Amino acid sequence: MISSTRLFGALVAAVLALPAVPAAAGEATDAGVPDDSATAGPGTEAEDGEAGERVPVGASGIELKELEEDYAPRVKRFVLPPYYQEQSERTTFRTLFPLFFFRERRGEGARTDLGVMPLYWRYREGPSKADVYFPFYWRFRDPAFETDIVLQTYLNRSAHGFNFGFAPFLFFGKDDRQSYRYQVVPPLFWNFQRAESGFLLAGIYYDHRDRGDFDRGLPPLFFAGRNRDSTYLLALPPLFWRFTDEVAYQTTTVVPPFFVRTRETGWSFGLLPLLYFALDVNWGRTLVAPFYYGSRWGQGRSCQPKRG
Repeated sequence: MISSTRLFGALVAAVLALPAVPAAAGEATDAGVPDDSATAGPGTEAEDGEAGERVPVGASGIELKELEEDYAPRVKRFVLPPYYQEQSERTTFRTLFPLFFFRERRGEGARTDLGVMPLYWRYREGPSKADVYFPFYWRFRDPAFETDIVLQTYLNRSAHGFNFGFAPFLFFGKDDRQSYRYQVVPPLFWNFQRAESGFLLAGIYYDHRDRGDFDRGLPPLFFAGRNRDSTYLLALPPLFWRFTDEVAYQTTTVVPPFFVRTRETGWSFGLLPLLYFALDVNWGRTLVAPFYYGSRWGQGRSCQPKRG
């Protein structure tokens, strides 16, 4: 039959995700040698001190590094279920499973953890610390930031800005280092702004900018934008369309069925498919469908009356 000491040790290892407890008295270890420390019964102490012995309960990253460097702490253990204790020259661990635990790391990477589960938990590590009164209040302190959470309300503060939220109704904040600001009232209002870019969504209105380029609109009534050297404007589409090309010095305006195009060297006008007039420095065209079509190139001219 499995002893109460072995059963309690297995529970501690499972909860803390640690290496399994040693085999029962008399069982062979991986090296083929019985583990005498497992013979400790309730209310007795066991001690480990040789290199390669078990990792202390709750080993941290620093302690694992020490083990890789052949550091072998002498660990004293005391078991009186549901109480369990481990102590070495650098660490102390106590638990009254599953209601209470305490762990202290001394020296490099010094840290303490304490929990009265599930209502309270805290840790202290240098200038950083946390206190949690579950589920009502969470408090985190660090030289770089401070955070407080009260139920669904949170506030994060730093030297460069802040973040505030009252979930799921309101969120806003800023970061002066990145020239960044945001305000969110879901699902109606979303605003994210940086020094040279930004996005705004208010209802069905949107506005996106990136340096000198932009796109904005109020669907389905209005759309406008700029992309490098081109711009566009649509109002009550398909009633009004306007496009410009600053490289070609060309602008096209469409009010169906009319259109007008202007450019640096001329212009065009039409009522398609019936009328079309165009004039440029070196050419011109005229169309009055189906009766007349004329064009010229340079000083020449041609006329082609349409016959029914």
